Amino acid sequence: GIALLTEGLAWYSAFGVIEKQYGPGHLANLLKAMHKDFLNPRTKAGRPLLKAIDKFYGYRKGPLALYALREYAGEDKINQALKNLLKEFGSGNPPYVTTLDFYDQLEKVIPDSLHYLLHDLIKENTYWNLSVETAEAKKQGNGTWNLDVKIQAQKVYVDAEGRETEAAMKDWVEIGIYDDLSKPVYLKKHKLHSGKNHIHLTLTHKPGRIGVDPRYLLTDAEIGDNWKRIYLQ
Repeated sequence: GIALLTEGLAWYSAFGVIEKQYGPGHLANLLKAMHKDFLNPRTKAGRPLLKAIDKFYGYRKGPLALYALREYAGEDKINQALKNLLKEFGSGNPPYVTTLDFYDQLEKVIPDSLHYLLHDLIKENTYWNLSVETAEAKKQGNGTWNLDVKIQAQKVYVDAEGRETEAAMKDWVEIGIYDDLSKPVYLKKHKLHSGKNHIHLTLTHKPGRIGVDPRYLLTDAEIGDNWKRIYLQ
């Protein structure tokens, strides 16, 4: 798993520098550009980050997985895991550190409720299939909008030979609502299960479009169906 400990951590650190120096908008553009590599024709087959040595995992999947953990668990948790890792191994005794050691430190600081995500991002080669099927909003007399959304969700583990195994999904996933100028009017995590999910929301602003996992925190090989224009009644 050397790819995660070298380039993965380097790129993750770079995200923080870019965000601090140039703002969240520039970081969002970089993350979007990096996600395009998942859209190129490539096999899903591969090792989990815990054992991966391929450059793709170091330069793309690794830092994006760490960023997702940051956005779910908090930057302070990732920082604490790194501090603990340096404290234990910084003296050179034991003489080397592995991804198993890093994973153990993450497991100690990340809340139990998010251990499933840590497992899926690092211990498994995981892909989520998320799509918005329908989205309809109706304006109410008090000026609010009632929004009904149907979302299809699936999670699979893919081994080194490309065999897919569907995993039971009860995962927290961001739902984002944006106006016609692409400004967010709603961004919260909802627990989605495998199959069809029906979500009802009341909004104080006129919606324009909806995105499931709009910031692409989870690894989805097809993000074109993550978005839907909202039908207004």
